[in-house]
Amino acid sequence: MIEKLKSQNWTFTLIGTDNLDVESMAHSFAIDEHLEFKEDEDGTHSMFEKERRSRERFNFCIASEAAIPTGKFFDED
Repeated sequence: MIEKLKSQNWTFTLIGTDNLDVESMAHSFAIDEHLEFKEDEDGTHSMFEKERRSRERFNFCIASEAAIPTGKFFDED
């Protein structure tokens, strides 16, 4: 189902704590975009900040018809 929706330009992300194998979990669901964070107050705060910046960048790219390379949703470079 995720693959079908991805072909219709949907983007899926998986965010999980550092006690999980987030990368393997994401790949098992055919999700290319994933983020792992430390499960404490600072890590949670940082994760939400990074997620917000990534979503803003993603929406800007959608609005300007620019592509975000697969696997780069959370990259801030």
